[in-house]
Amino acid sequence: MSKRSSREPNRGPQNDCKGKCGAIVNIGSISGKTCVSKSGVYCTTKAALDMLTKVMAVELGSHNITVNSVTPAMVDTDLIRNGLIPKDAKVANVLTDEFTKGFETFMASRSIATSPYIEMKDIVNAVLFLASGENRQISGTDLSVDAGFLIM
Repeated sequence: MSKRSSREPNRGPQNDCKGKCGAIVNIGSISGKTCVSKSGVYCTTKAALDMLTKVMAVELGSHNITVNSVTPAMVDTDLIRNGLIPKDAKVANVLTDEFTKGFETFMASRSIATSPYIEMKDIVNAVLFLASGENRQISGTDLSVDAGFLIM
């Protein structure tokens, strides 16, 4: 039988484990670190996620829980390759091709890598590292997986 009263406040996670007890990895976006036209709400929520990651790292650190985030650039998915084309541009293949080329040129101009797109496996590897026990002293940090996009 528990000696704790049901009225006693929950004191959060118990620090019973040795070493790292857990890890939280949030997924951000380069849109939280740079301005993207017509994406005010999205950019704001991703910027807020950056601060939430830091606050959670402070609050959960004493419980041996690390909290970090991964910030990818444009990930090579069907959504990115096919879904970012404006609906009115889909009317004519010429406009679609121009939009796609323009977008890729913009991304390539801000990237130091050979491709403007990030592969999903690069994000997965970053998350797996941050969630593993190999990063015991990394917390409250954002790992950009962006091919150098944010430094250009």
